[in-house]
Amino acid sequence: NANCDTLTKVLVGHIRADHEVVHLLSHRILIVRDPRDRWISQLLYRFHQFQKRADATSFRKAYSLLEKKVEHPGRVSTRELTDDINELAGLNRGKLGNLRGQLSMLLEFRNKFDPHVVRYEDFVDARTCDLEQYIGCVLPSTVVVDKQFARVARTCSYGEWRKWLTPDDVAWINHEIGDQLLLLGYELENHVPESPSISHETSLCYVSQFDPEKHS
Repeated sequence: NANCDTLTKVLVGHIRADHEVVHLLSHRILIVRDPRDRWISQLLYRFHQFQKRADATSFRKAYSLLEKKVEHPGRVSTRELTDDINELAGLNRGKLGNLRGQLSMLLEFRNKFDPHVVRYEDFVDARTCDLEQYIGCVLPSTVVVDKQFARVARTCSYGEWRKWLTPDDVAWINHEIGDQLLLLGYELENHVPESPSISHETSLCYVSQFDPEKHS
């Protein structure tokens, strides 16, 4: 129907720079998020793997590792924690090292298709005027997460990575993707709180929903 508008969401990893069909779209929007926050978000959502695999034993091991991090945020490396949980989830232990490759695809998409870039942080702060002007309509002032996707919602905020990353984690990420952070418009930071506190609600309580024993 020529009079019907279609909204399509596609993960950047599923679109390559040679997919010329993207040029046929009347509007192209690229949503970006601070990779450091994405790191923490993906780390915790990784627990969903244990539920899908019905692997209660690995879930308990990963939960115990997470408990140690929440109890002593400044002592436990988030990078090592991520590697250990990925391994328990049956994923490539070095998956975190592919972060640069993921961001390279995102930057390649931006350079190739010149989309309207929207930051996740702007959505959180309801700064959507530029986006509304670009698409020509007003966005809803309230957002409702469908029940089937409720497991994804966690903090609905940003900047939590500062409570999770140790000084060594920050030095590593600045070395690995510092240039890409800057290209995405995010500043490099070298300091983290001396006595960080991680919320139980958005960490241990959040991953508890994926306990396989609750779904057996």
